[in-house]
Amino acid sequence: MKKVVILIDGQNLFYSLKNLGFNESQIKWGGLLTSFIESGDELVRTYWFRPNKLHYTQVNEYKLINFIINRDHRQNKTRYLEDRTTIPLTIIDQAKTELASIESWLKEKENLFQKQELKYEQLCIDYDNVQIVKSGFVKLNSFRKEWVGEKGVDVSLAVKMIEFSERCDKIILVSGDYDYAEAINYVKAKFKTIHIVKFNKGYPPKNKNMSRSLTALADKIINVYESDLRATYLK
Repeated sequence: MKKVVILIDGQNLFYSLKNLGFNESQIKWGGLLTSFIESGDELVRTYWFRPNKLHYTQVNEYKLINFIINRDHRQNKTRYLEDRTTIPLTIIDQAKTELASIESWLKEKENLFQKQELKYEQLCIDYDNVQIVKSGFVKLNSFRKEWVGEKGVDVSLAVKMIEFSERCDKIILVSGDYDYAEAINYVKAKFKTIHIVKFNKGYPPKNKNMSRSLTALADKIINVYESDLRATYLK
């Protein structure tokens, strides 16, 4: 009996499903994860990696005034910043308005993140042997009200992949990110098997979220087709 672990890159999976028109809450994960397992394999556990927190720069009126001057009034930047009494009231009023908007936006993102936490906790309750691994963070640009991206989550997954190569016979990776190439090569050097899950849209099947170079590294590609998800694995 070969011991198998599934490692899920949460962000990559999110975009793979989004490209197919689905989200995580629509999927029957018990059936889909089981479908990745071959005869003679024992699925020990599924590790689902996601960020641990939100990270953003705290904003106040003083910082925001400086930001607005740098963004919109560069021709007067030196004068305004050397003598702040010369800053027009319109800029100060604009900073107050933008600060209120930013604080509201950050609160909205915090609430959304907390709701997502509850959804992922429910996954662990609903499905056996699924464990959420929280690591890294989601970086936000407070001043521009922009989502920058996840940081550190892929590193945590790569480290676990290397760690588990000492304990299991096969690793199934749910991600199309080439950043895992080095960890995959390490696993293969240990004479362990690595399978990679690939989500395919439409017919002929297309995939936008998997690196071609990563595909070449896998011992096997597990193809998941949009039609199969619709027919078998939707709630």
